[in-house]
Amino acid sequence: MQYNRDLAQQWLKNTEIHLPHLATSLATVTSEVLIIGASVCEIYQMQDWIPLFQRQTGDIDLSIGIASQSSNDYQHLKRQLISAGYREDSKLQYRLRPPKEIPGAISYVDLLAHPMNSQTSEVQAREEMGAGDGFSFAAMPFARKGAFEIQKQVIFPNPIGFLALKRSSYLDEPMKRIKDLADIAEIVSGLVEKGIHFDIDEIWRPLRDEPYAKEVISMLLALGGGNSTQWDLDDASFELLKRNFTATDVSDLIPRRIMEFADSLG
Repeated sequence: MQYNRDLAQQWLKNTEIHLPHLATSLATVTSEVLIIGASVCEIYQMQDWIPLFQRQTGDIDLSIGIASQSSNDYQHLKRQLISAGYREDSKLQYRLRPPKEIPGAISYVDLLAHPMNSQTSEVQAREEMGAGDGFSFAAMPFARKGAFEIQKQVIFPNPIGFLALKRSSYLDEPMKRIKDLADIAEIVSGLVEKGIHFDIDEIWRPLRDEPYAKEVISMLLALGGGNSTQWDLDDASFELLKRNFTATDVSDLIPRRIMEFADSLG
């Protein structure tokens, strides 16, 4: 699986069209910054790992690693963006809106945080960004493993790690997070369409014995097999149809591709 860092850096630079000063502000941070959320699919697309992702995203999710009680990179980055004209959202403390919002374009940054080690707690990370108790960090440590670096300290998860994040997000609120279930289906289908499953062993091998890696395989087998109530592709059928997939794609093509991807992981 070939990674072109120049293309990833170009993606980050392109974000400044709608989110001015974002890339330059990130360059001043010394802590890890993990890109999560649907914007990761844009990076995958630029790498030619998946086709054009059919769901448009209106934001970029960045999670800053909190390494100790004295860590201040989260607030440093927030101050950098606010000094560049960004505004705090009136309801969500961690959401920053750019100086000028363009209709139809990326319209905000969610500045999140995650614990980097045992010296920092989930409570501290939640307090740093002003999130409630319902905010989950499950699968975040796994998603950081084998991540790709865009520039110093700025990384994004590999496809296995990203699927683990999507799995965790969906399980938190299955009734509300149907888009995450559809994302899982679309991402895996796209990886197989591009033949990435033939070349993923280098990434998979170091991760395969991790608990979250095994849970990803179990999810894929259930989703592709069509015999699970927890992982039922029919639950996401309406969302996938909205993304220009056909009924045949949902009932036949996507499940076959999901099983093919699961088989490639062994």
